Amino acid sequence: MDAAVAFLFFLCMPYRKWRPIKRVLCALFQDVDLVPPRLQGWWTAYLAYHALRYALTVRALPSPKTRILEIGSVPGHLTVLLKQLGHEVIGVDLAPTRIAPLWKKYEIEVAKVDVEQEPLPFETGSFDIVLMLEVLEHLRINPLRALKEARRVLKGEGRLILSTPRITPIHRLLFLLGKSYQGDPAVEFERLEWLGHMGHIRLYEVREIRRLLNRAGFVIESCGYRGKSISPHRLQARIARILDWALFLFWPLIFFRCRPAQQVASGGECVNLHLKLLN
Repeated sequence: MDAAVAFLFFLCMPYRKWRPIKRVLCALFQDVDLVPPRLQGWWTAYLAYHALRYALTVRALPSPKTRILEIGSVPGHLTVLLKQLGHEVIGVDLAPTRIAPLWKKYEIEVAKVDVEQEPLPFETGSFDIVLMLEVLEHLRINPLRALKEARRVLKGEGRLILSTPRITPIHRLLFLLGKSYQGDPAVEFERLEWLGHMGHIRLYEVREIRRLLNRAGFVIESCGYRGKSISPHRLQARIARILDWALFLFWPLIFFRCRPAQQVASGGECVNLHLKLLN
């Protein structure tokens, strides 16, 4: 989907609770001059394309004044949104100085950390929420270490919210026809040079993500696909159930919400997360 079309779709969503989110994200386009010229095209396109995901993430969080750690803060859109909505947010990133003027304007603390090789510079049990959104697929050395560090800095009653593209059944079918679903490695590695972080190095199946999360000390409370109907009306709920199959086949992005393993005895099942997120 084109970034402009995706943003228009987001703006047309009729939910009143999204109005503050829309105001902040629309205003962020005016901050493009705080981004280096070589990154401005990528930065604005990313904002437009991911606006809906940002809104869904915010609606999944508790009330403001939640202490949040965001792992992989660049491009900074969600970080700023969370700060403007009243959350206490701290970020870590492989190269946060890429958009240092943006952090300065909004007075956001973002530490330079390689989460695959370095410990997070925070005490154990420091955060209510850890966000790891669109990060897992970029990690190429030790994603399990990064997840274990996320687990360490969470409070006992805290939550990890993770999103990542998954391998869909359609990906598998196209692979049998000779089309790779992992992307062009030359293009993805080149991103290290001009963007400052790795492109998509690895896509995972849902069951693989679940195993990683379990090994890192998490229990999955729920997982779901972006884009499901959120209407409580019976007819639209039935339509949503039909759409679930299409989303299962085609839609790559999946959200996980997890809690530390000691809180429950067994893992959670995949559910319609977005019906819960926006109620």
